[in-house]
Amino acid sequence: MLDIDALFYGRKADKKALLGFGFVDGGGAYTYCKDILNGQLKLVISVRDDRVSAEVIDRETDAPYYLFRVEDTEGAFVGEVRAEYEKTLTAISDGCFSRAEPYRESVSKAVINYARKKYGTPLEFLWQDDNAVMRRADNRKWYMAVLKVRADRIGLEGEGLVEIIDLRAPAAEVPKLIDGINYLPAYHMNKKSWITIPLDGRVSAEIVCAFIDISYELAKGNK
Repeated sequence: MLDIDALFYGRKADKKALLGFGFVDGGGAYTYCKDILNGQLKLVISVRDDRVSAEVIDRETDAPYYLFRVEDTEGAFVGEVRAEYEKTLTAISDGCFSRAEPYRESVSKAVINYARKKYGTPLEFLWQDDNAVMRRADNRKWYMAVLKVRADRIGLEGEGLVEIIDLRAPAAEVPKLIDGINYLPAYHMNKKSWITIPLDGRVSAEIVCAFIDISYELAKGNK
């Protein structure tokens, strides 16, 4: 289930963009309403002081519809509600909010933009710091993490911060890839099935993107 706080963490609302999207200024709070599933339900999203809240209302009973929030709940109807909810919130985050992302490396920016465009997944800041993940939309499994860590903590020279990406990789290939320079043992992840790549240019953005594609596929059926 999409984490709203993570999706909008560190972002600032653009009031003009909110109005252009269809929000109504209620004097301190902006509200957006949208009928979904042929008008059976109503999606209501509110923005106040850059904080976002959302709920789905059953049109017939005028009561909140919560079933789509239960991750184990399956079915076509629930799936459509969940998909519309997440698609709309992601569109609002991308189109009506700005965020000064903490990553400076050109490779970092290139691979993040690549994953956004190809897979439509937002960068989620789950820990209230400069570290973020991207997850598959269908099963919410991580397929990449972009982090800032001290160089000496991952076996590199120096004590300054470096930008890295954690990616899934075929377990049989991980020992062959690790060279201590371009490909490192996974930082804070399962070292048997993840790898870490510094994003300082030693590995090109094109190659990192190829690894992102592999990681995305590996996350498809991963528990």
